[in-house]
Amino acid sequence: MWNDYLCPWAWLGRDRSALFAELGVQVTMVPYELHPEVPIGGRGHRPGGRYDSLLASIEAECHRVGLPFGRPHRTPNTRRALEWAEAARIANQRAPAPEGDQ
Repeated sequence: MWNDYLCPWAWLGRDRSALFAELGVQVTMVPYELHPEVPIGGRGHRPGGRYDSLLASIEAECHRVGLPFGRPHRTPNTRRALEWAEAARIANQRAPAPEGDQ
C-alpha cells in the first residue's frame, strides 16, 4: 500500500490493511510523497476551508472503526521521513532472519 504520513486517508487505510492481514493477504507499506510541493517548513490550513470538511469526513470514519484521529493544523513536508522509512524497509528486507524464525 502506497502511503504518505501526511495523508489522513492513508491513516484510515491502516484499518483496512488490518482486515486484509486477517484474510491472509500480505500488505507492504511503501512510502509515497503525496504532496511534494509542500515547503520544508510545512503549510498552514485555512479554518473553514474545503480541507476542514474533508477532515470531518475522515474523522467520522476513523471514529466509526475505532481509530484515533486528531485534526492537523499544519501539513508537514514528509520527504525526509519517507526517505528514512524506505531505507529502513529495504534494510529490513536484507537483514537475515533471527535464529528460530527460519
